Amino acid sequence: MNLKIKFKSSIFYALLLSFLLILLQGFTVAVVFTLTNKEHLSYAFGYLLALIIIIFKFRVTLIKDAKSFKEDIKGNVKNLVLFYIIFLLLMYCSNIILNMIVGNLATNESSIRSTFFEAPFLMTLTFGIIGPILEELIFRYPYRDIKTNKYLKFFISTFIFAFMHIIMDLSFPAVLYLIPYFFISLCVSYPFFKTGNIYTSMIAHITNNLSSFIILLIFGG
Repeated sequence: MNLKIKFKSSIFYALLLSFLLILLQGFTVAVVFTLTNKEHLSYAFGYLLALIIIIFKFRVTLIKDAKSFKEDIKGNVKNLVLFYIIFLLLMYCSNIILNMIVGNLATNESSIRSTFFEAPFLMTLTFGIIGPILEELIFRYPYRDIKTNKYLKFFISTFIFAFMHIIMDLSFPAVLYLIPYFFISLCVSYPFFKTGNIYTSMIAHITNNLSSFIILLIFGG
């Protein structure tokens, strides 16, 4: 039993679980796309299906985190806001500089925008709310029980999240978009690793994505 607990609190277990959850997300999206042949529907319902399965997997600790968050809303929000603003500014600055150097959007962002305009409101719900919750449970939550080296688990989680957002194009100079995505990941992951409560990073992630898509809806691409 002690060996099992030790394994579940290891970096290796967190990486393995995160990888399996990534595969699950890809599988559900692929299944829905096979059934509908619609990219926007495959994201919307594929993400939703994966989210339902993962919430069921983490249901016990998610309920505990919800109660804990409600007990100290003020403290959790305080930890969320300050560092979110700092890292967000760094992300926007690096993104602007890279846009000037590279001359186009990151491949991941370009792909999302092309899908977004097929069904703007559905995609706002998908990438603005469902997606952020799903990604926090995939890239952040598996690391919550790691007892050793909190800085290492923070870096690994942050880096993997950023890397998975540029994996579609690892050519140079597109790979440089790892930098702004790393800052985005810092924005949303720091509150979780500071408080230990996943709802802080979910709120930060939803705020970041939802505000971007609302601006896109208002002003267009």
